[in-house]
Amino acid sequence: MKLSTRQRLVYITSDVATTAVGWLCFNMVRFVTLPQQSIGNDLSAWLRTPQVMIGQFVVPLVMVCLFALSGSYNHGLRVFRSRLDCTLNTFGVAFVGMLGIFFTTLLNDNVPERLANYELMLILLTLLTIPTLIVRLIYVALNTRRLSDPAYLRPAVILGVNHTNLGKAERLSGSVAAMGLRIAAATGSAAPAGAELYGADALDKAISDTGAKALIVVPGDDIGATARFIESLYCKGLSIFVPPDFYSMLAMKTRLANIRPEPLVDLTTPNISDFTRNMKRISDIAASAVALVLLAPVYAVMALAVKLDSPGPAFYRQERVGYHKRPFKIVKFRSMKVGAEPDGPALSAPDDDRVTRLGHFLRKYRIDELPQFWNVLKGEMSLVGPRPERAFFVEKIMERHPSYTLIHQVRPGITSWGMVKYGYAANVDQMVERLAYDLVYIDNVGLSVDLKILLHTVSTVLTGKGL
Repeated sequence: MKLSTRQRLVYITSDVATTAVGWLCFNMVRFVTLPQQSIGNDLSAWLRTPQVMIGQFVVPLVMVCLFALSGSYNHGLRVFRSRLDCTLNTFGVAFVGMLGIFFTTLLNDNVPERLANYELMLILLTLLTIPTLIVRLIYVALNTRRLSDPAYLRPAVILGVNHTNLGKAERLSGSVAAMGLRIAAATGSAAPAGAELYGADALDKAISDTGAKALIVVPGDDIGATARFIESLYCKGLSIFVPPDFYSMLAMKTRLANIRPEPLVDLTTPNISDFTRNMKRISDIAASAVALVLLAPVYAVMALAVKLDSPGPAFYRQERVGYHKRPFKIVKFRSMKVGAEPDGPALSAPDDDRVTRLGHFLRKYRIDELPQFWNVLKGEMSLVGPRPERAFFVEKIMERHPSYTLIHQVRPGITSWGMVKYGYAANVDQMVERLAYDLVYIDNVGLSVDLKILLHTVSTVLTGKGL
C-alpha cells in the first residue's frame, strides 16, 4: 500500500473515532442541560435511546464527509502537512458541522434558557475540534520527524546551478525537505552538497538515474533565456519549481509551494483548492447523471436519425489524451462518414465534405457532444475543462508550445473557455491559439468561472454557433 493511501486511511479512521468521542462527550453535556422530566435522570439509559444511538453513528460519518469535501483526504494529500493547515481545516469543518447539527438536531431541544443554546454551540464546536485536532497534530509531528529520512522524500533535480548562484542553490536545498523533496542531482557547473553533478546537457540521464519527480530551476542573469528554458521543461511531465523573486518578474499568477525562508513557486500544479476540485467533481457527477436520464429520449431519437442518415454506427468512439495524460475513449454521435480519415488523423473544416447531412446540424448545435455526459460520469471528463485532443495532435502542439502539457493537470471538458471564445480548430495553428484560453482557465478554475462558461455554451448552442 502506498504511503499516501495509508495516510488517508489513518486520517479517516482517526477522524471517525475522535468525532465519535467528541459527540459522545457532547451528549453527556447535553443530558445535563435538558430538563429531567423530558429525558429522565439515567444518563446510561438516555445514551442508549434510538435517537441518541443513531446520532452516534451518523454524526461521525457526516463529519468525515465534510472533511473529505474540504480536501482532507484528496489523492494528492501531502504526507507532510503543516500544523496551521491542520488547525484551519479542522476548525473550519467543525464549525460547519456544528452549524448543521445545531439547526437539524439541537434547535428543537427544550433548553430552559436561550443563552444555553449559544453555550451548547460553543461546547459542540470545541468537542468536534479538539479531539480531532490533537490526533492530527500528533500525526503531523510524527511525519515531520520523517523529513530527515530520504526514503520518505521525492527526489528532485536542481537546474542551472553555477558558481555564481551556488549559495542560493544551497539555501533551496535546505528548505525543499519541508515540501517532501530532496535534491538528488544537479546539472550545470556546480552542485549543492549531497547532490550528484551531471553535465548541462545530461538532464534526461539525471532524471532517469535518480527517478526524479520534480525539477527546481535556479534562474540565471538572462531572464528571457531562463523563461525559454523553463518552457522546454514542461514536456518532461514533472513538477517545476522556481524561486518567487524570479517568477514575479514575469508578472504571472503564481502558487507558492511553501513559505519557508526560501519559498518556491510551483509552475505545474493548477491553482485549484481541494474544496473547489471536490465540488467540481460532485457537480459533474450530479449534472451528468441527471442529463443522462433526462436526455435518454433524445439519445434514442438522435441515434436512430444518425443510423438512417448514413451507413455506420450511431455513436463514434475515438481515443483522446485526458487527465494526467491517460488515454480514454470519447463518445460522440457520429457526424462524419465511416472511414473519414483514410490517410491518418485530420481536422475538420466548416465546408468539410466528410461531414454527413445530419452531421452538419449536429455539429452546428453541438448535439454530437451530448453522449460525452457518459465520459463525465465515469470521471474521464468534466463539464468544463480544456478540450481533449488525440495523441497525434498533442505531439504537434507540444512541438510548438511545450506548456500544452499543463492542460493535462485537470480533467478535459465537454466545453471550455477556448471552445466558447475560439470554437473548433481547423489546423494546428488554430489549436495553439486556442490553447492560450485553456491555460488561462487552468489558472482561474472556479465554480463561478465554470458557470459563466456553461452559460456562454448554452448561448452558443441556442444560436447555432457551433461551427
